[in-house]
Amino acid sequence: MKQMFPGYYERSDEEFKQLWEDCIFTFDANVLLNLYRYTEATREDLLDKFRQLEDRIWLSYQAAYEYQMQRKSVIRKQEKFYEDIKQQLTPKEIKLDFLKGFSRFGVIDEEMLSEKIRTLYEEFQQKITDIVDELAHEGESHSNWLQTDTIRDELDTLFADKVGSFYSADRLNEIYQIGEARYQQEQPPGYKDTDKSTTKKYGDLLLWFQIIDYAKDSKKSIVLITDDRKEDWWQVEGGKTLGPRPELIQEIFHKASVQFYMYTSDRFLQYATEYLNLKSADTSIEEIEEVAEQDKVLLKHNTLTPWVYQNDWLKQEREYEITRKLQEFLEWRNNQIHGVTFSNNQENELFNKIQEFSEWRDNQIANIAFSSAQENNILHKMQEFNVWQDQHLNEIDIFTQQADLILKQMEDFRTSQDQRSRNIAAASAQESEALKRMRELDEEQAQLLSDVGSFAILPDIESLNTANEDTESDND
Repeated sequence: MKQMFPGYYERSDEEFKQLWEDCIFTFDANVLLNLYRYTEATREDLLDKFRQLEDRIWLSYQAAYEYQMQRKSVIRKQEKFYEDIKQQLTPKEIKLDFLKGFSRFGVIDEEMLSEKIRTLYEEFQQKITDIVDELAHEGESHSNWLQTDTIRDELDTLFADKVGSFYSADRLNEIYQIGEARYQQEQPPGYKDTDKSTTKKYGDLLLWFQIIDYAKDSKKSIVLITDDRKEDWWQVEGGKTLGPRPELIQEIFHKASVQFYMYTSDRFLQYATEYLNLKSADTSIEEIEEVAEQDKVLLKHNTLTPWVYQNDWLKQEREYEITRKLQEFLEWRNNQIHGVTFSNNQENELFNKIQEFSEWRDNQIANIAFSSAQENNILHKMQEFNVWQDQHLNEIDIFTQQADLILKQMEDFRTSQDQRSRNIAAASAQESEALKRMRELDEEQAQLLSDVGSFAILPDIESLNTANEDTESDND
């Protein structure tokens, strides 16, 4: 059964050794394009293996075509990379005017805090300046590949008369129709590229069919070197890559009666040492792994495509942007609380947050180890910093929420005070009205007393009646 289903069985070391001694090595376009991304030492290490295997290498027409189509774009991005990153890393001046608002609380030594922040920031600026200098030196060591492309010259020599034929228009249309059916069934390779426009999504399938056709003609087992790590090429279980998709090994076995296996560039260098005694520097393998891991991280976090295809990530916020955001927040906060006196506990808590923020930021920046020779390692480290930055921005959010809570409490207090003032004003108005009414009553009372006093001087009515009676008697 193993002879019928070789794709589902693990090979022994002896079988792998036999495969490496007899096979033809073919390369995906991304392996050739990545030569522009590596340092000179790593690039030369890979090209040296190509030279030593010159009689056993072959390139499909599709891989050669994609290399030629994307070469200029990759070179432009590579050459522009140094200038872009230098501009983005140029240290920005920090302003500490926002600290002036804290001195009135009496719990912050403005001069001491300003000096400490400025010292930390100057150290940060020096680190960035060192990186810019390293990039300038590294950039000078690269040739202008658009004018003098020594890499392509080398590849032209290596693959002279070793590139496959192109397909006719009829054959291409036939493969596109086959590909549509295969992709619907998620039959590898290529179905992970369905989001690509027009017929570009069939690029991997064209590469695969050309490899099979070459295997039929040569009757040689094939080892494909590719830096494409998608699951329509590789069998991945539990996050671990086990090897080529078994379906690929089965398909080429049944159609061409040959063995097939795949390696990434770093594994190619590693096993070339083991099976063919073609030694490579450990640093070359490590650098290729770093470039691959960098692409993997970017794609995993769904941030941006790798910079070899798009380097707009350089326009994202850099380390100094954290300081700027904090400064803007504190300026806003200072404007909001102007004229309001915090308790010592509240102000100390806010100050501690600022201090903690400065400390962890300085520690993280100090721990970033940029390589002086590998621009891809620099890129990888900066991406790690961006991921770290995203994680720690939550602390600023918490800080903001606490400040918002304090401001809300202040607003509630002001609202309460306003209500009390309105109540006092209403009570004062009522008191004034009562006093006014009391004055009016006093005036009325005085008037009544005056009126009563005037009655006291009138003759006694009873006496008047008696006098009248006496008068009448006398008349009688």
